[in-house]
Amino acid sequence: MYSPRKSSSARGRKVKVKEATATAAPSVSTLLVHGDDGVEKTHDLAPPIRMATCFEQNDENLVYSRAHLPTRSRIESIVGALEGGHAIVYPSGTAATLSALIHYNPDYIWINEGYQGTHHTMEQFFRIKFPGEAYKHIKILKEDSDVSKGDIIWVETPKNPMCDIEDISKLSKFASDFGAICIVDSTFATPILQKPLSLGAHVVMHSATKYLAGHSDVLSGILVCSSFSDAHKLHAERTNTGIIMGNLENYLLLRSLRTLELRVTRQSENSVKIAKYLNKHNQVVHVFHPSLPTHPGYKLCKAQMSGPPPILSFTVAPEVVERLLSALKLVKVATSLGGVHTTIDWRYPYDSSLDPGLLRLSIGIEGPLDIIADLKQALEITALPEKDEKRL
Repeated sequence: MYSPRKSSSARGRKVKVKEATATAAPSVSTLLVHGDDGVEKTHDLAPPIRMATCFEQNDENLVYSRAHLPTRSRIESIVGALEGGHAIVYPSGTAATLSALIHYNPDYIWINEGYQGTHHTMEQFFRIKFPGEAYKHIKILKEDSDVSKGDIIWVETPKNPMCDIEDISKLSKFASDFGAICIVDSTFATPILQKPLSLGAHVVMHSATKYLAGHSDVLSGILVCSSFSDAHKLHAERTNTGIIMGNLENYLLLRSLRTLELRVTRQSENSVKIAKYLNKHNQVVHVFHPSLPTHPGYKLCKAQMSGPPPILSFTVAPEVVERLLSALKLVKVATSLGGVHTTIDWRYPYDSSLDPGLLRLSIGIEGPLDIIADLKQALEITALPEKDEKRL
């Protein structure tokens, strides 16, 4: 952990340095840069890329990288400190989800919509555990749900793709009252905007591929447990199953964490400006973002999060979707989210239960006026009659 040192000038003049207070907790910014201090013995400001799979035995207790790797331990130290728990790193968000299901081994999972890939992972888990009955073991969570001990209540908030906000404190207490486990998918929020463990959740899951990595070049997932015992067991299970991230990916994720607060804060601020713009545009039918008072999660977002998520969705007339996407220049059409580039994704081809005019925007770190200008010119083109398109 970071601890300030006394210093003096190069010319030998004594400089009075105010002693750091022992009770002062490091800020998020400091944790991101120094939360891994002391994990490995090195004087490099940028930690080395550890490519070794095995190590000469020494006092660092390193033997085999499937069990222990300093770079991975650095990530776990930082994310664990940010969330106030104990972190375990995986090669993808899906791998993290599956590892949690294997560890807690529920008979039922209670969930309310959310990311389609999570449902697929749950179905795969139950196809193995209960052949022929998988779909019976995934339940829609309601206030009168018959939750039992050992079940999992899976809470995704903010929720993909329309940023619905779930009450983490309420659902965590509900789970605890029945002896169930509350796992919160906090991918859209990151530890910068939301701290589920402090609200009573037992486990936090991040698809670190998104904001934590933040540059569209790393696949990763992370679990953070409130229980040290659970985290210790999950670590051992990860070693036994070999569900580990590659050495280079560990390095890239660690590098990205240093700027997490800077990126997410900027992206969140951008999202508010863009949501306001789209909400006033006559070509836009509806905007889904909890920064808007019209969003059903507006008040809960303000109470539960330190800022709105850097994701928003909006709807247009279905017949203009493809014209709109082809007209964009700065904003790239791509799935996934959380990178420094602003991207847009048409979700209907992946999930036909959604509005065919729904588009999801992952807001990047570009200048907000530049993003708005690109959206504006694309929306203007879609407003023109089809016959005028070739004239542009």
